[in-house]
Amino acid sequence: MGYVVDVRIWEWEFLDPGRRPDVSIVICVHGNLRMTLACLDALRQTQFVNRARTELVLVDDASIDGTLDVVSNIRGLRVHALSSNVGFLRAANEGAELARGEHILMLNNDTEPVGRWLDPLLEVFDRRPRALVVGSQLIYPDGTLQEAGGIIFRDGSGWNYGRGLSPSDPRVMYERQVDYVSGAALLVRGDFFRQRGGFDEQYAPAYYEDTDLCFAAREAGGEVWYQPASIVVHHEGQSHGTDDSVGVKAHQPINREKFEKRWSHALVQQWEPDAGNVPCARERSTNGRILIVDHQVPTPDHDSGSVRLTAIMKAMLDLGFSVSFLPLNGWRREPHTRQIERMGVEVLGVLDEWWQHVGEMARAIRYVWISRPNVADEVLKRLRSTLPESVIVYDTVDLHFLRLEREALASGDVQRRIEAAEQEIQELELIHQADAAVVVSPYEQDLLSARIDTPVVLVPNVHRDHELVTTPAGRLDLVFVGGFGHRPNVDAVVWFVEEILPLVHREAPDTRVTVIGSYPTPEVLGLESDRVKVEGWVPETLPYYQSARIAIAPLRYGAGVKGKVGEAMSLGVPMVMTSMASEGMHIEHGIHALVADDALGFAANILSLLNDDDLWLDISRNGQQLIHDRFGVEATRSLVAQALEAGKMAKDSSWA
Repeated sequence: MGYVVDVRIWEWEFLDPGRRPDVSIVICVHGNLRMTLACLDALRQTQFVNRARTELVLVDDASIDGTLDVVSNIRGLRVHALSSNVGFLRAANEGAELARGEHILMLNNDTEPVGRWLDPLLEVFDRRPRALVVGSQLIYPDGTLQEAGGIIFRDGSGWNYGRGLSPSDPRVMYERQVDYVSGAALLVRGDFFRQRGGFDEQYAPAYYEDTDLCFAAREAGGEVWYQPASIVVHHEGQSHGTDDSVGVKAHQPINREKFEKRWSHALVQQWEPDAGNVPCARERSTNGRILIVDHQVPTPDHDSGSVRLTAIMKAMLDLGFSVSFLPLNGWRREPHTRQIERMGVEVLGVLDEWWQHVGEMARAIRYVWISRPNVADEVLKRLRSTLPESVIVYDTVDLHFLRLEREALASGDVQRRIEAAEQEIQELELIHQADAAVVVSPYEQDLLSARIDTPVVLVPNVHRDHELVTTPAGRLDLVFVGGFGHRPNVDAVVWFVEEILPLVHREAPDTRVTVIGSYPTPEVLGLESDRVKVEGWVPETLPYYQSARIAIAPLRYGAGVKGKVGEAMSLGVPMVMTSMASEGMHIEHGIHALVADDALGFAANILSLLNDDDLWLDISRNGQQLIHDRFGVEATRSLVAQALEAGKMAKDSSWA
């Protein structure tokens, strides 16, 4: 044969025979032993970095190069030999019939999976209940991209999206729904594949069977996803060559006609076959695309505004939109960028580098969501010019001029008052240029609605549900959470430690407070003592909330709804706060939290919660219920939809 094979390297069990596999990997081979062994060796090397329980089913489609003799000696490999050459499709179906796994992965023998390639495919199924088919990112042996999901045009022709790009190009680095994924590395839910009888045999011996499977998955109410975290090297053309006029490859144009006839009712919804449509056709969505522009990638482990924006993006995805995110600072910060790419959001980079891409997607971009006045001031007019048909929604995040006004009032700073007036002029002008504005508190909604004609929609902070707290036992002391790049938080902590905490210590001298927040200033760091611990930024606030008796929000000025308030209340930690901190939350003193604006009253509220367990439990439960009702995920989805619709109606009326 010309090959020397040491089968001892294969003495590896793919699975404990007594356990059902998570995945049955089915490889069909017809000759090309060297390529098959390279594929098996790649699988062996990835065994210990993938946690999925696997079995390996190799179907020998009547090879004539001695393949069967070699693979039959490989321990742990389930080999099924066919007496005659039936072609890829029928061989794959035979392998699937033997498969015991919950999922079936079709893998070409001219592939070499890389690293942790299998688990990410399964994770899509875990996170997306409607997913029926998931495909890998395919790359050439030279490291360039071969395919990042496939496009099917209205005439049934296909397009391998991303060919020739870098595998790390932002356009191919996010999970997305696609028309189809290649059968070279395709994972399908086993029950779905078995119920439909495998690949449709009208496409035998090969070509378009994978595309047909993906269209059938959608017809069954499922989804087809591309997973960039799964990387597979594909030696394209090794099996059937590249000339579609000879051999098995000749069935490609024949099967395209069969596919076009079978799916004519679905193809009318596809994009026309035009290279200019590729940027729009690369991702399936029922409602088009939304472009979000903000100053940076959201960092939900650092600030509540990022938690809110991430939830807004999730709501948009749930509403059936594709989402692209453009951070003006151009920084694809990690792990935060990867986290939202995993959600299904495209994350771009430097504005000027990606402006052409934005223009190429113009036909698909129905909405633009711009956050913050400095961002809107830089890009709103340019976006209006480039995307004249898109609805523009301006998200204030909070009214900056209102925060400055209140700071000026609290400090008596005349210069700050001048800045607030200038900021108000800018913000109102930006809102006027948009089709709709979004605010986070009812107070700000009323304030703007009285001054402008642009529709103003409330989209407050978002908090997920947590288990009810049943006892305060074991909880000690106080916690403050808030980033110190935000001046109101610096003022709040200084005021609390210098004026309120001494009053608490008169009756509860051992009470301690932990201060958590990124970028603590020298002023904040200087507050640290044996009873004040300044932790600074922490990767996870949950342990601190779970051990805290009380969360505090002693804010004396600011604007918007405060994330720290909703976060603590959602976790069942009773809060003591000022009326400024409670703004926009519909909080009733004594029911959902304890509220006071003077040092003596604030200290008295803290002492009440330290000493009264029954009051503590009532406040804990009522606070959690309030957050669920007004700031839960379902409420957010509805409010985001309202904001988009308000912008659309305003734009339509302006064109009428």
